[in-house]
Amino acid sequence: MNTMKKEFDEMVKLCEEKVEEYGERASYFMEPATEEEILDWENKTGIKMPEDYREWLKLTANCQMCSTIASLVFPELVQPDYLPEDYVLIGYVIGDGEVLCFSKNTRRYVRYFEGRDNKEYNTFIDFLNNVKSLIKGEVPKIKFTDDDIKEMLAELEALEKGEIGN
Repeated sequence: MNTMKKEFDEMVKLCEEKVEEYGERASYFMEPATEEEILDWENKTGIKMPEDYREWLKLTANCQMCSTIASLVFPELVQPDYLPEDYVLIGYVIGDGEVLCFSKNTRRYVRYFEGRDNKEYNTFIDFLNNVKSLIKGEVPKIKFTDDDIKEMLAELEALEKGEIGN
């Protein structure tokens, strides 16, 4: 039995509920990947997919949820040059260039944007729960460390001095 079926059904239902807000074509869920397609990709790349992501692919190999909130894809054989060597691109988040990857080594999921890890998830369900919150319009709690604040202040100071952005 596919452990992702409940998550998939919830996501489809949520997207259907948002048709009026996002439009008829804002969400789609394509055909599933077969076990043979998944094994073929793994054999050609030498990379083992995380089990929960494999289960998702067996429900839909490519999907888009509420326009640009998130798109999930079957991974390409060749990964983009801008990604760290450890990452495999499996989706796009918020339509601004942020991507979702899984780590070949840690098996965790990472939202990666402009050369930085933005957020890490232990499971694919954790990521899906984040997408559900975005679709529902829930505001995430933002936590900044002292180092984050120092970095932002230094960047602001450099911007004010005209050292960056020109």
